[in-house]
Amino acid sequence: MKFNYLNKFIVVVSVFFSFNCMSQTSGTLNFPFILANGEAEIKVKPDMVTINFSVMDFNKDPNTAMQTVAKRGQMIVALAKNIGIAEDQITSAEYSKETKRKRDDNYENLDILGYEVSQSFTVSISDISLYTSFADKLIASHNIQGIRSEFKVSNEVELNRSLVKQATANAKKNAVDLAEGMGVKLGSIYAVSQNHHFASLESIFGIYRGGVNSSPPDFVPPPSLDFVPDSTSASMFIPKTITLTESISAVYKIK
Repeated sequence: MKFNYLNKFIVVVSVFFSFNCMSQTSGTLNFPFILANGEAEIKVKPDMVTINFSVMDFNKDPNTAMQTVAKRGQMIVALAKNIGIAEDQITSAEYSKETKRKRDDNYENLDILGYEVSQSFTVSISDISLYTSFADKLIASHNIQGIRSEFKVSNEVELNRSLVKQATANAKKNAVDLAEGMGVKLGSIYAVSQNHHFASLESIFGIYRGGVNSSPPDFVPPPSLDFVPDSTSASMFIPKTITLTESISAVYKIK
């Protein structure tokens, strides 16, 4: 099976530059430095999906509720196997039971109304072409709630490694450009972190997503979801692409 990957990396880089010498007693850096943040992003076509959901029933008799959940769970396993999903791709947790009671105007618990019994399931589908058929039948089934699909790509580890290298290279490039623009020389690297783990430094200087003493950006509505149905009658869609991102923060000394 071939997939049409979008190989273009979208890089967003933000930097902070400081000549302030900080006191050792304050627990921060005591030399002039540059803090550079680099991000890399790639859009890829998913080829696998994980579906999480719960089977739940409410009844005055907890035993009846448990039997209903058990039968529905067996039905879901049979449904998955009939579609072509292997049984070892289906995992379930232990039963959960919660007592439901009446409440008065002061929210004090009163008489027992019944019992809610549930069991969570995870179905990992390595052949994404099976997703729509299974998801459509799942959502139409009784006693099913909390359906959540997470689309993935099988070579995510390799792609993330490439993104880390790209984000690191761009953080360094931006630090070099900033140093040249300020007429100083970039020194050795002092620290590097993945996914912006320099929160303490950023909070000291009031950095918000790469700005200094800036207000949060105005809310921008998200773009419409880029979904594509795999058949004209499908009700559960497969996203055309998913986005993988990596971010790197680096602290460089100034010579």
